[in-house]
Amino acid sequence: MSAALDPLPPSLSGPEVRFAYREHGPGVARVQLAHDVPGLPHRLTRRGRTWELVAPRPDVGRLEYQFELIDRAGSSEWIVDPKNPLRASGPWGEKSVLELPEYEAPAWLEAEPVGAAQAVVLPSRILRAELPALLWAHPGADESSPLLVVHDGPEYAEHSSLLTLLGELPPLRAVLLAPVDRDETYSASARYARALAEELLPSFGPA
Repeated sequence: MSAALDPLPPSLSGPEVRFAYREHGPGVARVQLAHDVPGLPHRLTRRGRTWELVAPRPDVGRLEYQFELIDRAGSSEWIVDPKNPLRASGPWGEKSVLELPEYEAPAWLEAEPVGAAQAVVLPSRILRAELPALLWAHPGADESSPLLVVHDGPEYAEHSSLLTLLGELPPLRAVLLAPVDRDETYSASARYARALAEELLPSFGPA
């Protein structure tokens, strides 16, 4: 399957939003709109070579989405909307972005980042592993300042302007932890909790 050569961008018409994908060549059996917005349908309807979804405007100001192209064998290919130039990066690739007229970007996005993050590796005997991490502190923070622990932290720093936001908060320290094994680490792992409580957090002083 290949991306459409002449796709149609998302559009608004009164109380409705329209997504469309124009296929080029055979092979596409179904097209889904991949998103995380409650109440917004997923399945596009085929009209000739154009796949279309028309739905009530969701109660959000901004949404991220991809097209999932499914062939006759059931295999999927996930693509951004080729005609929509507005994109957002993420740990699993880019997504297309639709900003509705009422959307206003948070004011703090315009702020200049303060402080600098230091990349470190944190050894853990309990996990039998080393955790990549970023250490950050507000210029006004000291060892008695609150400590914020951010799981998946390096990805939040890379893709969501987290460090800019932290600079807008009262002075604090932050440790941005990357997972060793995502499925294990973020599944209420008792071993990971013990490593945090007994090894990792004590190494940063009072929290």
